[in-house]
Amino acid sequence: MDLAPVVLFVYNRVETTIQTLSCLVANTLASKTDLFIYSDGGKDISSWRQVNLLRRYLRSISGFKTVTIVEREKNYYLERNIIEGVTDIVNRFGKIIVLEDDVCVNSYFLQYMNDALCFYERVTKVMHISSIPHVNIESEYDVIFTSLMECTWGWATWKDRWDNFKYYTNREDALEGFSEEDLSRIEYGGHFQCLKSLDRNPIPWDICWILAIYRSKGLCVEPVEPLSQNIGLYNGTHYKGFRLLGKDPYDRPYRTFKVEKFPTEIKVNEEMEYFLFHEFNGFGMKYNWLGRLVRIVYRILKNGKI
Repeated sequence: MDLAPVVLFVYNRVETTIQTLSCLVANTLASKTDLFIYSDGGKDISSWRQVNLLRRYLRSISGFKTVTIVEREKNYYLERNIIEGVTDIVNRFGKIIVLEDDVCVNSYFLQYMNDALCFYERVTKVMHISSIPHVNIESEYDVIFTSLMECTWGWATWKDRWDNFKYYTNREDALEGFSEEDLSRIEYGGHFQCLKSLDRNPIPWDICWILAIYRSKGLCVEPVEPLSQNIGLYNGTHYKGFRLLGKDPYDRPYRTFKVEKFPTEIKVNEEMEYFLFHEFNGFGMKYNWLGRLVRIVYRILKNGKI
């Protein structure tokens, strides 16, 4: 099997990057895998100190077939760093496995990603391979198909699918051509309000990937149990929170689970689709009583109303 390269995007989080690489190098295919690391530059003197500290560590890592480090000379920010890095590597190799600096994976992660990339290579309807499910479900197979791209915490794709990706700088261009029915389906009837992120500046790259998959009528593959875990969930670029105030439902440990059974029939899992349209509450913190109280106080102090 021609193994896909792994691309790791890092910034200035030393401890989570060390944990991420420790898990990755423990994979069964690590020694046969080319690793590319895109190290973003600092924003100020303080962040540059952490960036340079991390880069010293990165230059010492081993255990992979090859290690290539791309050191940005300035701060690209997450969107540009990922989009340019993914595009460069997937254009060169035709397929890609992507990680960020706070994603720990089990020891069969690389095997799963490469097997899935090989198994569904000619099925262009399959556009995205995820390493975690929205919710654990039972199936006769080890993976299922879903219409919603899973969190990008360990994922893979192919060049011909990524060619459909387009980055948007404003809401109007992003939603051009969509009907009200399309918008409702993209947000699963309001259960997944992802289109709010189009009002951010810059717009997160992953909502643009979600829209590309939807426009192409694509499907996503996800395992029935998580193979990865985001260990920096409450201190990321696009999402921050305090664990004391609640818990994100995607804050789940990965399982020592080897994916072996892939379905040949390409159709969405009805149980998962029902969950997404009726029970899914989107990504983000689910606040406990203390979190809800803090949010009420914050809103009162901010604008004088709840």
